[in-house]
Amino acid sequence: MDTDMHENRRQARARALERQHGSRPGVYYVDVAGPSPTGFYTAAVVHQEMHVDGLSFRALNSMRAEEVAIALAAAHANSRIIITDSRKACVHYLAGEISPLAACILRRTATDPTPKRIIWAPGHQGLRGNEAADAAARALTHRAPHPSSSGSETNQPLLRFREIITHYSDIHRLFPAPAKGLSKTEERTLRRLQTGTLLCPAILKHYDPNTDGRCPHCGETCDIFHMVWACTQNPHLPPSPTPSREAWETALLNCSSLESQRALVKRARDGALSCGVPD
Repeated sequence: MDTDMHENRRQARARALERQHGSRPGVYYVDVAGPSPTGFYTAAVVHQEMHVDGLSFRALNSMRAEEVAIALAAAHANSRIIITDSRKACVHYLAGEISPLAACILRRTATDPTPKRIIWAPGHQGLRGNEAADAAARALTHRAPHPSSSGSETNQPLLRFREIITHYSDIHRLFPAPAKGLSKTEERTLRRLQTGTLLCPAILKHYDPNTDGRCPHCGETCDIFHMVWACTQNPHLPPSPTPSREAWETALLNCSSLESQRALVKRARDGALSCGVPD
């Protein structure tokens, strides 16, 4: 789940895990911190909000370090459920592709026939065991806590098709994505503004013989830029302080908050309606 787009889902999952597992016996939480300036990670294991195990070691990245933390928890005879905030570490355990150190720890406990269940939990969502494991791991590194960081999910290789597609989509995105809270109609209008496909008199004249493509307020050619931004004679729109194309492009590029996107969409709708463009 994306930390920005799926915030409500992450919170709901954390609440469900708290209700179902909480601090019950046999439920172990793990987390890692690092790397230190010398390249070491620290892993912490928490049971019933008590720090019961820890280890300092070198690892390729935080995902591999989290695999070691899971192995540490699995080595405890009383562990039944292991909760981690590293989804990729869960995937690696499922595929049997864990780090050599994690495999070594597990081999030493191979005589324990008790099945262990690994569960992914979204990090930093108020799940008490996860927060305790995070604090314990950071305490081992003598670092100040950073609740907003998600170290176990940062700078990790992309493994899933959807993650790869999302990554390249994000780095090639020119305009901000629709903010959470916009209606579908508002999203469509915003996307049409960003792609220059919003219906305006300059386009409508090719379909409607009764439209000449000019602004009914000032007589200028009425493209999207003029209809929404540049016309100073439209009584239905507050005049733009900088009615230039550069300012218009800047407004589109910087329009990322819910309030600014709604304001721009409303301005576009009011401008289109006042120019006789059908909704």
